[in-house]
Amino acid sequence: MDWTINNVDILGVLDSQGIGSSSMFLNSRGELQFYIRPISNVPEQFVNVKWFTGFASRLREYVEDDAILRDKDALTAFLEERVLIFKVQVQRKSRDEVYYVASDIRVRMRNGQRNTFFPAPMYSAQTHGHSFDHFQRLLMERRPVGRIDNIASGRSDTPEFVLWQHEDGSISVFGPFQSHEYIYGYGGFRLEWSDSLRRIGPCRPDWLDDCYDANGTVLFIPWNVHHDLGAKLLEEGSVIASKDRDMVQRMTPIPPEDTVSRELQFLSHFRKVVESMGLNLSPEALCNFHVSMKSSALTILAGLSGTGKSKLVQAYAKALGPRHQLKFIAVQPSWTDSADLLGYVDLQHMVYRPADNGLVDILVRAARREQVGCLYIICLDEMNLARVEHYFSQFLSVLERDPGERRLTLYNKELQHRLYNGDVYPPEVEIGDNVLFVGTVNLDESTHHFSDKVLDRANVIELDVLPFRGLKSLREEPLEDAEWTAELYNGEFRRLDSSVELTDRELDLLWDLHEAMQQHSRQLGVGLRTVRQIDVFLKNVPDGGPLSREEAFDRVLCQRVFTKLRGPADALAPLLRHSDDPNQTGRILSIMDSYRDLGEFPKSRQLLKMKWAELELNGYTV
Repeated sequence: MDWTINNVDILGVLDSQGIGSSSMFLNSRGELQFYIRPISNVPEQFVNVKWFTGFASRLREYVEDDAILRDKDALTAFLEERVLIFKVQVQRKSRDEVYYVASDIRVRMRNGQRNTFFPAPMYSAQTHGHSFDHFQRLLMERRPVGRIDNIASGRSDTPEFVLWQHEDGSISVFGPFQSHEYIYGYGGFRLEWSDSLRRIGPCRPDWLDDCYDANGTVLFIPWNVHHDLGAKLLEEGSVIASKDRDMVQRMTPIPPEDTVSRELQFLSHFRKVVESMGLNLSPEALCNFHVSMKSSALTILAGLSGTGKSKLVQAYAKALGPRHQLKFIAVQPSWTDSADLLGYVDLQHMVYRPADNGLVDILVRAARREQVGCLYIICLDEMNLARVEHYFSQFLSVLERDPGERRLTLYNKELQHRLYNGDVYPPEVEIGDNVLFVGTVNLDESTHHFSDKVLDRANVIELDVLPFRGLKSLREEPLEDAEWTAELYNGEFRRLDSSVELTDRELDLLWDLHEAMQQHSRQLGVGLRTVRQIDVFLKNVPDGGPLSREEAFDRVLCQRVFTKLRGPADALAPLLRHSDDPNQTGRILSIMDSYRDLGEFPKSRQLLKMKWAELELNGYTV
């Protein structure tokens, strides 16, 4: 079964009509299933969908007693007094068999309104980082005001007005708008007003009590209130901008302020570079790679041969600017220890002979004081042609140390003054924050699989392969001259502090996964190092970027935890089993179902499904 999740929030109620004679029934899994009728505008792809499917298990956090979830009458009474805010999970069993399932359900008490509701975008300093004056200025100048991912943004979904929520809870209303453009990268809504832009408020209107708030970014407004607001804007709204350019210029000047952070500007530039090089990758995949590069000691790009792994590394270096250095090192199948990568001391001629791949020369240059402003990206191409834990063993140990203590040993210190080139190649080389390591791998019969020692220290990313039709829409946009300094990269982009900021629920999920894996194999689990690496990864996800926290958490579970699920069926089947019978479902899937408040984990579920298929076919998974 294929399934995807639409990010847009929909408001709905229990469908009292249901299908046939009942709005709720006990399904084949022994779980209460019910139908939801939408009472808000829905995205264009769902306009012909009359109802959505809900499952009782997804309401667990909103009931005081789980017994309600098993009692049809009690659950019906519970839902009839409430409304549901939800996203849609599209489950496609076949071309003609499609199910629309409510996901990420949030429950609100019903306020008595029986109207249709309109979703309105709502901005605030807390959710988008703008000041009120700056937000107003962006609207006046028809510039992007920021992303709101949980509202429909198609061409026909132009909001009549948008809201600003002040710190004291009061509301300002801006509009009317006749059209919009949605910039998916990072800019969000760019709204077009016609003759004039008007504002009501700030005020505390009584109608707020009749609305439903979806995560502070969308407000569902009753139809009659929505209609009255549109009329009131035209009749009573203060004109803050008009077609008369002089009027805009006469407004109180607002100090210039970047609409997006410098890191988001870099990501936008990175995407343009990637597309100019003929790669078709999602903004989420590019952000995920960027976050991994700045937060992980080693990033490994895996996937089908020819998906653009090496080219992506080239694009990243190019996006950073010409000042920075990229070094590709072609790994050889014959490499067996660090001497093949670094070199050795020739005691007969008393010289240090660096390996001919040039790595040592790069590291020595990067360590010089005058080079700290330059980033050096080291790419080990096809790094698993030889055993990584053998030739890269010293790096694996050194790179997990704190900055300032990462010293690579080339040879014994006592030999330095006896070597002719000891002043050129010192016995130890410090690996600073300006050196980034990345590797590319293919998994086939000619390569080696990674040991747990490698997986514990690396972020393993499998690149998403997007539909090939997207290649036709790639455009070679003119690239502006841009350079991002190492000081900016390490200072503003990176967060490497040691304090753990994972939420209690995130920590509980990791602990439950660890206990489940330990029960079936003492070699499996989630170590303290992995927990801290996940924490650092999430701290480095840029605010306002294409990757939400729940998406990032899903991806990092795949990259840090589930990559280590390898072995025979008798050890892993209890963890990975997929079954229509909930009593037979694997332990990991059951755990993830109980943490749906953290997300649906689509990437993790897809990976676990593939591993289960491998177990069924081969009797083991790698």
